[in-house]
Amino acid sequence: MTRMVLYRQWRPRNFSEVVGQAAITRTLENAVKANRVSHAYLFAGPRGTGKTTVARVLARAVNCQARSGPDPCNECPTCRSALEGSSPDVVEIDAASHRGIDEMRDLRERVRFAPAISKSRVYVIDEVHMLTPEAFNALLKTLEEPPPHAIFILATTEPHRVPMTVLSRCQRFDFRRLPEPDIRKVVEIVSAAEGAEVTPGAVATLARRAEGSLRDGLGLLEQCLAYAGSRLDLDQVHEVLGMVEGEVLERLAHGLREGAARELLELVEEVVAGGKDVRQLVRDLMDYLREQLVAAVEGGGDGGWKPANLIRTMRELAQAEADMRWSPHPRLVLEMALLRLTPVSSMEVAAPPPPAETASPPVPGSAGDDRPAGDGPPVVQPQKTSDAGVDWPRILAAVRAANVPLHSFLRMAQPIQAGEGRLTLAFPAHAEVQMKRAAAQSPGILEQTLAEITGQQWEICFELDSKTPPRRPRKRSETSEPLVRQALTLFEGEVVEDDGGGGAT
Repeated sequence: MTRMVLYRQWRPRNFSEVVGQAAITRTLENAVKANRVSHAYLFAGPRGTGKTTVARVLARAVNCQARSGPDPCNECPTCRSALEGSSPDVVEIDAASHRGIDEMRDLRERVRFAPAISKSRVYVIDEVHMLTPEAFNALLKTLEEPPPHAIFILATTEPHRVPMTVLSRCQRFDFRRLPEPDIRKVVEIVSAAEGAEVTPGAVATLARRAEGSLRDGLGLLEQCLAYAGSRLDLDQVHEVLGMVEGEVLERLAHGLREGAARELLELVEEVVAGGKDVRQLVRDLMDYLREQLVAAVEGGGDGGWKPANLIRTMRELAQAEADMRWSPHPRLVLEMALLRLTPVSSMEVAAPPPPAETASPPVPGSAGDDRPAGDGPPVVQPQKTSDAGVDWPRILAAVRAANVPLHSFLRMAQPIQAGEGRLTLAFPAHAEVQMKRAAAQSPGILEQTLAEITGQQWEICFELDSKTPPRRPRKRSETSEPLVRQALTLFEGEVVEDDGGGGAT
């Protein structure tokens, strides 16, 4: 005989055994005891939280022949047939595979018949949101005025896809994700019953990876026990689930905190070479950083992070995780995100400064040069980042990580004065629209970025550079592209484009 999987073997058989849904089970228990069971229920919530389990318990409870309280006895003929899945009066329908109007019309006809051996006939429709609009319309009248012996229990993970006309005819119960302590407790009980020794670290990791789903937690436990045998530790859980070890996460966090771009790329290479999934790496790293953030909020230390930098790092990683779902190169997405989180100065190569406008460099050995000929070109001294003395490229890179539209406007600006807590940004005369949009979007973002980089608070001022004349619209007839000139000549026309960012005219 095929062995039953853990989550089915340990499925609750009474209301009292249901974990993490106390408000729902208590309401249903009182309704059963008072004989006030509704004709239609909607159970909504994430996967693995007990919707179908509670529906089956309720179906047995209303039909139990030897019930003394709210829970079914699970021993009488009606309970045993329901547990074995052979009861003619407990009908389970998978709406994902029976979603058409014909199935609902057939159901509407069958509802008229009285129960075979029980007091009520219970219809459990799982994944009800998969029904077509026509099927919902066929079911609607039956839900509104069903026969006295009929009870409908609709279960769904996406209640927003259920028509409001159906929702209004049901009592709705929202199942919540199970807390990690509840899942840990069940995993420990099941492990002990299965004769397996599971370390606390492994139990905590399985509960965290279950993400609020008890079914997922027991499924992961069974998968790991099949690999490890009778003893399961944290390293084996990491190996089976493809998770990244804590030491690697600490090194990644240290590299992000210190801006060590080379170390970050080497760590990604190490993880990939070890056969781990980079998507799982991002998820594990975000969990690790979240623990750092919670510790900082609770006053238990922040691991050397500034809270603002920690939040920005988690925001960038969350965006990278979303982008990796659709990218054919998830590793590249992760590496670019990590590099955006490192200081720009460590990644950029300084471009050579433009030649001086006043005079050309002297020729070696000439009267204007004291060096003998053949000693090579003169040494060019590096220039400052900006006239105002602030690292403007680094500031722009940090703004881009926080707000891309604001970065596109600020790229046209140049800092012209910085001092006494005030930074003045000048926009070209033709960029008045961009200046106004930057001023509208920048409050809070630019000031916070400047404070993180410079260590002081700044007041931002915007102005137009009156010395820069507006750009003259350039005619495409002036372009050097032969095909464009030929087309304009042929059609006797010209197209003018506005170089000021306002689009073509």
